[in-house]
Amino acid sequence: MSNEQQNIRNALLLGGGLAWGPSNSPRQYGNQQKQYYGSETAAFADIYGKYASDTVEALAQGLAPEDPTAWETVTVRLADMVKPSATTSRQPDDYKMLMVVERDITYIPPGAKFVTMGSTWLCIAPENISGVFASGMVEKCNAVWKYLDYYGNLREEPMAVTNSLIRASSPDPQGMMLITKGYYDVKCQNNAATQQLNDNSRIMLGTAAYCITGFSDANQEFTSDENGVRLLEFTLRYEEPNPEIDDLENRVAGGKEFSWEIAVTGLPVMAAGQKAVFAADSVRCGRHVTGTETCPITYQWSSTNPAVATVDESTGEVTAVGEGTCQIVCILAENLDITSAYTVAVEDTVAGKAVSFLTTPPASLNAYESTTFACGCFAGGQEVPGGTVTWSFSGPAVSSYQAETMENQATITCWGGDDIPLTVTASWEGAQVTAEIRLYGM
Repeated sequence: MSNEQQNIRNALLLGGGLAWGPSNSPRQYGNQQKQYYGSETAAFADIYGKYASDTVEALAQGLAPEDPTAWETVTVRLADMVKPSATTSRQPDDYKMLMVVERDITYIPPGAKFVTMGSTWLCIAPENISGVFASGMVEKCNAVWKYLDYYGNLREEPMAVTNSLIRASSPDPQGMMLITKGYYDVKCQNNAATQQLNDNSRIMLGTAAYCITGFSDANQEFTSDENGVRLLEFTLRYEEPNPEIDDLENRVAGGKEFSWEIAVTGLPVMAAGQKAVFAADSVRCGRHVTGTETCPITYQWSSTNPAVATVDESTGEVTAVGEGTCQIVCILAENLDITSAYTVAVEDTVAGKAVSFLTTPPASLNAYESTTFACGCFAGGQEVPGGTVTWSFSGPAVSSYQAETMENQATITCWGGDDIPLTVTASWEGAQVTAEIRLYGM
């Protein structure tokens, strides 16, 4: 060894070894003392850990402090921790000690997910304080909770489920009923999906339905850090599935209660060359909804026959092209399975009379909301100056709205909701155009 190498070695020894590089440890661990020669130990694992027989590649979620929802690829070791004598209650492949090989990963939060070996593993007991490596006990998620998101898309969330022993001194209500007895303890990651769960929530696991009891979201990673609850725990009590409301095919509790309808408003009859903007309105689970920053609502438009009419994919502007009939299709961009079709007839421009909305009426009105729109009279594809339409209104109770007209202009004010939509009709010399407006109360 040269003098220079010897001097470097002595400096490293006096300084406690190699300098620690960047890591993902949270600010709460800022005063943590580094283990002597810990950096060298971590570097050794980083270089040679991949050669161990129990080392695998995994997709990990929850390791990035700036974005706990982000996924990244890491190398991990999965070591056995269950003794053969305990396998009657815990299987060796259900519980593992996990260690992240990468040197820059020094911290694993509770609730972190690791996807490898065909399963999702949930970190239920990390070891972040005393060790050099990012390690902890992980439990295999052996069940999947299926649910519908805001738009009705089928989603899944893995959960770790174990048999539960009844320890309460209160009477067991299931003991008085002739139903299958079943209690299970559940652990899952705290995220946007699982935050909708609480006591008395119903879920399905497999073909059985369960009611949540003993819901706990109080296990904070750091004392007084209310935002540091990363793991949820609760107990499931067996219930009979209800085929009236439960989607037994997709295994979604209450799945049949979800509905989303799109109401399209436009011109049922158009003259060739005419343009009109069609509008869409969404009714989710019986309630009128509009897009928000967290839950945007956007639509995609298409025509079943572009030779008859075309439509702008994003704006819904329809252009009548040639004589015939086609459908203008509106699709919810956030769930492509939710669609609505509106039939449009295009007439020849050189003959006949027509009435068209110059401004498209809205698909719906909320309580105390008003709208004003106008109609035009056309003959041979050209607007007729001085043509005056006759207005008529039908459908809901007259107390739910107010209609005011002035020549070819109408103003509608919604006073209250009604199950029957308001039908607005404008007529002129045998031609007419109609529109439906849904009225919603408070």
